[in-house]
Amino acid sequence: MARVNIGREGDTVLLHIGGKTHVLPWEAALHISRALYEKAKLAEEHAKANDIIMDQAMATRLDLPFGFSNNRVIQREAMKEAQWNSELRKNIPEPSGIRTRERMGTPDVVRGDPKKYK
Repeated sequence: MARVNIGREGDTVLLHIGGKTHVLPWEAALHISRALYEKAKLAEEHAKANDIIMDQAMATRLDLPFGFSNNRVIQREAMKEAQWNSELRKNIPEPSGIRTRERMGTPDVVRGDPKKYK
C-alpha cells in the first residue's frame, strides 16, 4: 500500500501519494473527501454484512420499526434469518408480542348515542 500524506498550503490541499504530490483546490478536496467517505462506508457495510444481517434479524424478531442497511440483499438475508434461524426463534419466539389465539382487527362501529356505550 502506498504511503499517503495530506498537507495544506494557503488555500490548497497537498496530497502526497507514493512520491507524487498533487495540488488540489480546497473545493475539490472536499468533494473527494465526501466521495471517499461514502465509498468507505459502503465497503464497511460489505465487510460487516454478516453482523448487520444478524442485528437486523433480531430487530425484526423484536418488531422494531427501523433497519440497519438500505442494501436490499442484506435486508432479504436478514428477513430469512428472522424467519428461519432456530436460535433466534427459540430466544425471541413471538415477533410482535401477539399470541397466536388473540384476535386482532378493526373495532366495531356502533351508531347511536355515544353516552350509552361508555
